[in-house]
Amino acid sequence: MHPHEDDPPHDEDEDMFSVHSEYETPTLQTPMKSVESVDKLGTTSIKGSVVSKLSGLPGRKDTMDLLDRIDGMYRLLDLVKDWSVGGAVDKVIIAQDSLSQFANRVHPASYVSLTKVNFHALDKHRIRPRGVYGSIPAIADFLLKLDCIDEETRDLLVAPRDESSGVTRPTLRPGIYIIDVTTTIEPDLYYLVFWPDDTTWDDDATGSRNRVTFMRYLTKLCDQLVCLISDEHSKKLVWQDDDAYGLEEDNLDVADKDLLDRLFTFSVKQMNDEEENAIPKEGFTLQDRIISVPSKPPRGYPPAYDLDALQPQLVVGDLTQAIMSVEYIPEELQEETIDWSFKRSVMEEKLKKRNAPRIELDGRIDKESLQFLLELNLGSRCGDLETRFRDMRQRTEVARERDYRQKLESDRMRMQNTLQRLEEAFPFWLIKRAVEYYDSVSEEALIILLFGNQDKIILAEEVFRSVQYVDSFFEKNPTTQKKIVTPLRMSLDSLETGYFGRYNTLKHQFRRVYQAIELTPVLKDTQIQSLVDIITYKHGFDGEFARRYPSIPGETIAARLKRLAGYGDAGRPALTAPLKPMSDIQFIKEINLVASQYPVYRDACNEIMKEVVTALAKKINDLRDTSMKSVRDQMNQYIINSTNKIFNERKKIEEESAWIILRKELQSALDLESDTSKVYLMIRSVKRETPSAWEIRTSGERVPHPPKLCDDLYPDKFNLKGTLTQPNNWGFRYSLHQLQIKAEDIQSVTTDATHVCQPSLQRAPSTSFILQDPRSLRFARLVGQEGCLIVIEDDVSLKIFFDTLSVIGASISNDKHKKRFLFERVGKNHTFAVDETKRLFAMVAVHPDAVKVHVYSYDQDHRTLNAKGTAIDIVKWYPRGPPDLHGLVFVPGTEELLLIEQSGQCRLFYLPTETFRPASLTLMSPPLFASMSSDGSGFFVLDTSEGRSPRLRFFHWASFGTTNGIDIPLPQEVTTQACMAVSSLGHKNSNHVLFLRPERNTCFSVAVKITRLSTEFEFTANDTRSGQATMAGKTVNNSLIDCHAEVWTRFPIHASIRREANSNAHFAPHSILFVSSVASSRHFDDYFATKVAEFEHKTRKPTRRTLSQIQVSATTQWDPKSDKEESFSVFDVGDWLVGLLCLIPIHLAITRSNRLVPLKDGVTSPAYEQSLLGANVSEIAESITFGWYESIFNSYLAARPVKVVTSMGEQSVGKSYALNHFVDTSFAGSAMRCTEGVWLSATVTRDTIYVALDFEGVHSIERSAQEDTLLVLLNTAISNFVLFRNNFALSRDITELFTSFQSCTTILDPSSNPGLFQSSLIIIVKDVISSDAKEIKNEFTQKFARIVQQERGQNFITKLHKGQLDIIPWPVIESAQFYGLFDVLRDRLVRRPTTHKHAVLFVDVLKTLMAKLKANDWGALDQNLILQRVEYLSSMLATALAFGTCDPGTGEPLKNCDTDEIIDDAPTEDIFYIPSAVHPDTGEPLSPTLCLTNLRRGWADRFNRFDMEEDDFLRDYNIHLQSRADIRIESVRNWLLQNVRRFGERSEITSLLRRFEGMAKELKAAIVLCEISCAECRLLCLEPKYHTGRHDCKTSHRCHRVCAFAEQHADEIPQCDMPAGHPGKHLCTSLPHLCGAPCYLSDRDGCMKTCVKPGDHEGDEHLCPAPVHACGEPCDLILEDGTPLCDRSCVIDFRREHDRHCCERVSDCPQKCQMKCGVRCAAGDHFHSLEKDAVHLCGQEHVCPHDCEDDGICEIATKPQKVESVFVGKKDTFQYTKYTQEARKQKCCILIEPDKLSHPGRHVHSTDPKSFHYCEKQCDGCGYYCVLPLRHPQKDHETAHGSMEQTEWLVDGDDTAAITLDGRRFASGDSGAPMLCSLFCKSMGRHVVYSNDVGSTADQLLDRLPRDATEDGGTNFTDTLRLLQRELENTGASERYPVVIFLSDGECRFEEEAAYDLFRAAVRLGKPLAFHAVGFSEESVGSVHLERMTQIATEIYDSAPPDPLLPAGVNPCSFHSALDTVQLANTYLSIAESLGNPRAALRRI
Repeated sequence: MHPHEDDPPHDEDEDMFSVHSEYETPTLQTPMKSVESVDKLGTTSIKGSVVSKLSGLPGRKDTMDLLDRIDGMYRLLDLVKDWSVGGAVDKVIIAQDSLSQFANRVHPASYVSLTKVNFHALDKHRIRPRGVYGSIPAIADFLLKLDCIDEETRDLLVAPRDESSGVTRPTLRPGIYIIDVTTTIEPDLYYLVFWPDDTTWDDDATGSRNRVTFMRYLTKLCDQLVCLISDEHSKKLVWQDDDAYGLEEDNLDVADKDLLDRLFTFSVKQMNDEEENAIPKEGFTLQDRIISVPSKPPRGYPPAYDLDALQPQLVVGDLTQAIMSVEYIPEELQEETIDWSFKRSVMEEKLKKRNAPRIELDGRIDKESLQFLLELNLGSRCGDLETRFRDMRQRTEVARERDYRQKLESDRMRMQNTLQRLEEAFPFWLIKRAVEYYDSVSEEALIILLFGNQDKIILAEEVFRSVQYVDSFFEKNPTTQKKIVTPLRMSLDSLETGYFGRYNTLKHQFRRVYQAIELTPVLKDTQIQSLVDIITYKHGFDGEFARRYPSIPGETIAARLKRLAGYGDAGRPALTAPLKPMSDIQFIKEINLVASQYPVYRDACNEIMKEVVTALAKKINDLRDTSMKSVRDQMNQYIINSTNKIFNERKKIEEESAWIILRKELQSALDLESDTSKVYLMIRSVKRETPSAWEIRTSGERVPHPPKLCDDLYPDKFNLKGTLTQPNNWGFRYSLHQLQIKAEDIQSVTTDATHVCQPSLQRAPSTSFILQDPRSLRFARLVGQEGCLIVIEDDVSLKIFFDTLSVIGASISNDKHKKRFLFERVGKNHTFAVDETKRLFAMVAVHPDAVKVHVYSYDQDHRTLNAKGTAIDIVKWYPRGPPDLHGLVFVPGTEELLLIEQSGQCRLFYLPTETFRPASLTLMSPPLFASMSSDGSGFFVLDTSEGRSPRLRFFHWASFGTTNGIDIPLPQEVTTQACMAVSSLGHKNSNHVLFLRPERNTCFSVAVKITRLSTEFEFTANDTRSGQATMAGKTVNNSLIDCHAEVWTRFPIHASIRREANSNAHFAPHSILFVSSVASSRHFDDYFATKVAEFEHKTRKPTRRTLSQIQVSATTQWDPKSDKEESFSVFDVGDWLVGLLCLIPIHLAITRSNRLVPLKDGVTSPAYEQSLLGANVSEIAESITFGWYESIFNSYLAARPVKVVTSMGEQSVGKSYALNHFVDTSFAGSAMRCTEGVWLSATVTRDTIYVALDFEGVHSIERSAQEDTLLVLLNTAISNFVLFRNNFALSRDITELFTSFQSCTTILDPSSNPGLFQSSLIIIVKDVISSDAKEIKNEFTQKFARIVQQERGQNFITKLHKGQLDIIPWPVIESAQFYGLFDVLRDRLVRRPTTHKHAVLFVDVLKTLMAKLKANDWGALDQNLILQRVEYLSSMLATALAFGTCDPGTGEPLKNCDTDEIIDDAPTEDIFYIPSAVHPDTGEPLSPTLCLTNLRRGWADRFNRFDMEEDDFLRDYNIHLQSRADIRIESVRNWLLQNVRRFGERSEITSLLRRFEGMAKELKAAIVLCEISCAECRLLCLEPKYHTGRHDCKTSHRCHRVCAFAEQHADEIPQCDMPAGHPGKHLCTSLPHLCGAPCYLSDRDGCMKTCVKPGDHEGDEHLCPAPVHACGEPCDLILEDGTPLCDRSCVIDFRREHDRHCCERVSDCPQKCQMKCGVRCAAGDHFHSLEKDAVHLCGQEHVCPHDCEDDGICEIATKPQKVESVFVGKKDTFQYTKYTQEARKQKCCILIEPDKLSHPGRHVHSTDPKSFHYCEKQCDGCGYYCVLPLRHPQKDHETAHGSMEQTEWLVDGDDTAAITLDGRRFASGDSGAPMLCSLFCKSMGRHVVYSNDVGSTADQLLDRLPRDATEDGGTNFTDTLRLLQRELENTGASERYPVVIFLSDGECRFEEEAAYDLFRAAVRLGKPLAFHAVGFSEESVGSVHLERMTQIATEIYDSAPPDPLLPAGVNPCSFHSALDTVQLANTYLSIAESLGNPRAALRRI
């Protein structure tokens, strides 16, 4: 017996799990958080990863970043380059890696990732920050003093930097760093260091913006600063008392000087007449390793090409430049290990042939994977293979079942023969065994006694063969032998079972007499004989003895014999010892010995031996019967088991073989349909990653499960592992690296033509592509700022690729060319040219019989190339045949082309007239290079001089053909093979000739100043004060002090809303210590005070004496180790870091291609967008993260309320400046000169978080109307305070200004989103003087009144802003009122109600809103939030119930998602079995047995089991289990309720709670105990109720009590050897206290094996104390077809007659509930399934599985089918976002009562009689559904709109006609899917017009024009109107827009009813009628009747249902007067222009 867990504790208890565990680990406790430990090197181990501290660690990486060499210093803010339209800019970002190291240094594991920072843990530490800034050498010396660096590092820090710094040698990037000196100087002291650039402190530095930005951050983070000024800078400081202005302004006071500073004078001067010239000078030089060529061929390089193919190239535009590097990628197959996890639809797509041409199945792939592959439709690629496989398996199963029955029947027949022979031979074998034990008994005597009554002779040979047969049988069946032979000795050891049998009586009497005689040695022989004679006395031994030997009362036999024998020795012990137990075998041996020694006993012994033979014969008979029954049963069971084993193995083999065959045939089929593709997918395994909504896993089996929520929440998801082998994209990789020019350089070269820009090379390529043949690249040119045009040829054609830099590489890779020319049509000789001025691209194609000029125009978005007419054939100008063209150059802006021939002939061709200029130019040698100058002056030509050296000349267009050009000297290193290009740097007049020298990794230029023949004028400033009257003009490094004034100027000193540190902060006075070698404190103090005074006077900013209170001091020496603790402000580290992070805005979203693009962590990522393919709103929202703000909003400040302030307006109106001064943000500090998209920052106060959103300007040329609308929608929906700043001119129409606002009213319905659109709109008109304020107010009032009157209830003020609007004419800047108004706004904002109650709620709303805008989901936001929350809770529910945590791996507690509060502070570590929960380490389903084991281990009272009654133990155990379960269930219920409370009662929440209740029942069901008797003892089973296998009480099955016969044991009382829980007395086996013979029912289940009757009990029946000896036959729960439903055996006592065998689960129906809830039937009858039409129900309520039956739509779901779909039209191909809607029926919400299969009544999704159902009407254009209720009272349907995929384009004109919208071209018949229905008209313009008759000619239409003349020549308007109505009804179509132009030269009355009928008929047909009345005679001019007709038309048009395809609020109906033909023509033209532009529309298909 092994020790067991529930036995009392003992030494081996620790090993108990090794026997019963289903896992390798000894326990299944909840995994605890990783123990954090810090080793001696300071390395913090976190969950297996190692985060090393940077200070003091050996082995630093030798990188180009000097930070790695500075101990204890961490980078907080970094400065990086970013590219914008204005040039290269510097951008401040969070240095994530270094910041994480600092945070983890302060508190280990506090910084896990950018979005997971434990600020609360960091708040346990304090920080005293002191800011340090100044000169580079001084800061380097400071670091040296702190022992952070060595001398070598110091030298590297102070070395001058250039463009190659950080590339060729180590450097330290500018930024803000923190130095930890807490262990070397003072606890909690940290130095915050601003490390500058080389020119940061130069007063004239162009990068002063970065200086101000970093000083803003430094002063916000530190109250105490130290300025370290080097000796060099100290000497250059200029003090105010050193000034000697010497000008008349010196005598003015400060105020007068301020006025004088506002006067600037300029003059225009005539310069000298310029001659044509080109003056070269040295340009820039750029060195980079990218500009290189390998010295030897790379691996696999094709020998057909020399290394010149790898030469870098220059690719330029007019104002843009790039270097194209070339790298060879060898061809090879790439094998990628894949681990795909996709939804079913995506995985099916992955397995289709177009995506996986070749598939191989791993030879070890399991059948589950094959099954899933078939489920994923892989079989569809293999014909009828799947059907054949199913048929084969069915045939195999039928054959196996047939063979099974035959085998069983055959074996049983053989068993009968064996049993018959055994039954005959077994008695002889038993006799043989018996005489071996009883050697005094002869075999013959037993044979005679047993077979004497049979008429046959028993021969010795027969006996021998019988014994031999049985022995042989046992040898073959050792298990049976063991069961028979082992108990045989014990059975033969007790010949009689009855205590009063004759043999037992004689045995007892003999032993008593023999003992008495032995104990009385003084007896005489006669006395002995007399006593021996009594032994065989048959009439009562005790009576006869008493008669012969009278006794004294109470006297024992021994005492009596003593007395009678005269033995009176009182010294002898009392002879009263009882008889000791003795076996019969031992007894017989002893009596034979006694008889041989003492003849007096011989007769008695002979009598006893006769009885022995008789008893032995009877015992043999009994043993024969019981043994044969046991053999029979065992043989029968053996046959069943062996047959089952054989056929189970056969089944296994056949199944494996079937799946192997399937795999092979599947592979063969896949191989047959595979092509020669090198794309090769090898599949190792496929698993279902998440259960579908309709099924869960229970005990390893899949069972149906009712749908809890919509399928979108539980999509089938599969995981596929394997390898993907595919050829790499080999060949020559071309990468374009742009040259970046600083914005400061661009500014300088704009004002100073002599300035030479110094570009830097962008390391990351802007685009790259691969070509197999380098010769196929024919032409490459940059176009504009972002465009690129590349020409590539293949074997048969020429392809033109034209797109933006970001996508042109993909376009080339995917062969998405714009144009394609076949060589057979255009030949192979081509030259190309581009003119950016007129946006033209030209190609001249020369072939034997033609020279054609192809000219194309392109749009500014670089999307299209449109042919400008047909190709021009100019071969007629070449009478000698087509020329050999060498070059083609545009004359910018003139549509002239310079054609350069190989002969040197150059001629200008004028495209409009298709003629050549008379003038021509002849070069003396063939040209090597030709290019126009970007300024349009002329062109450069490189040819060779007489000495064959290269010669560069410049020719002016103005003197073309009359000069030999101007020679431009070239650098000596330029050869004829040099790579060169011409472009302008920074400005079009800054011409540069660029060269590459790859051998020196250099790009350099020659700057060329080009002058023209003209008189030049110059605009110059006359201000002589610059450099004289102001200190800034005469200082060099005063910015070390002046930087503070710069910060005060650009940023707020006292913002209206300021950040507030937490209550633990301690503030010390602000101070600045200047450390300088040459200045005294007085100089700095006086100078600083002067700057403060000047600032306060000039800016009028409110300072509240803050600046004057700054303590300024100076010293020549400063020892940082002398800093005192009390002089610094002190903060909590976490709170301080939050302040740092909130200073840095994060980019939330951008708009692109008419869609909103959310960013992840502020970064644009194509991979991220790709991951959202097919994602719904919840999935998109879940994927969006806000970088460093995530931990702030979702954890640290999760419960704090949020108010949102947004800034919007026109471009460059000071939006960011206003936000900064209002809420203390730093938007302008992130180098964002022009805001793109939307940015977020936050200001944290003690009670509120103020979130500021800065939006890009509306109505910019870079944004479409649709993109503006999306941004405005995001703004108005989320904001509490919308600040709309704008410049205003009184004559301007503000309707246009607020078009985007008005558009929003038709998209996202505010009434359906009560949590949104809660803002006040504040319109700020900037720079308004007081006298204009009232006039502006009146103007706005009037114009907004008109908007409200026109739009009525749909006006944007009511819909978006609750009718709240403020107009503020804002004062001019630098006035006192300018800043005072911010306080007014603050008070209004503070008084506004809080709509975002918690920060975490705000984040959820913002993410969901962005996701909705991306997905074009215009439904209710609350519905998305509910679904998102329900989806999250549902995904966590199983884990929460099983483990009590959201993440058992990390121990993440259950939290309130709205406040981040922990639900349960002390959760239990219990693990409960939930079918869908998985083990956190293995990913495998939990084991119910193991979970129950762990729960039992947590109960200390389990060791008291043997000290109490079993019923009491089970009662207490069940109480323990139920209490633990109740605690867990209540904890999870509380978690759910707290997280859904704010949403109220919703069907989704009800479904979630029902699902929870169902899972709670599963949890409780899993702890219900079996409580059936253990298979090994009489204790009850502690396994789960419906466990499989044997019953187990979880003990050692031994009784733990001591033997009850204590008086019979002289020494220690032994332990009871009976099974645990046995009835009766406790017995040991050391002494035979009771009979002890084997129970005659020992072969029955439930038997306790040994007889517990007295040792001398009567009768031969030995019986154990077990109350039941089970029948053991199989349970009769078998269906009529023979299918067994129960595999257990009958437990009814076999002695009870019963006609039905039943197992122990008599009251448990084994079937599952028919309602598919997973719970078992509650019928209470084990044989319930055998009843006719049995219904299995669990007795609980059920969710109705049916859909709602009510009319209408329950739910509308919007989902992008693809983030990027491809549009392929007749004229264009591009990517776009496609949106569709899906209408759904929700599930019935009525619960089905217990024991019912259905509920009465209809299926409804809500019991509310007013439950909402959507209208079923769909938009004709996009298919979006009406969002109004079913059968709504409104006459018009309302909806937001999506992709117009149900429409197609109609474009007026022939087949070549096309329309261009937003850079995309459409032709007739193209799909309208790329257009968004709601915003289509804004792209189209004012009107969309359809022709009513598209089949008639113009003449036919004129003939059909209705005439209004009467027979006498008069007019009849009424008849004409009736005629128009008939024509409209006959020819009208609902997709066309009718237009009537009513012309009349007369006047008459008309019936208004006719007019109303006409216009209403048009509305009835589907479209309102656009009516234009024109009177063109004096009689009709001013016609009241025509005007009235127009008024009626206008009235009906306005009342018609709004058409989403038409612009809102626009009525086209009009009346015109025309007195003459000119006016009439103009009228026609105006109408035609209105109707004919754009001459295209969409119609429904």
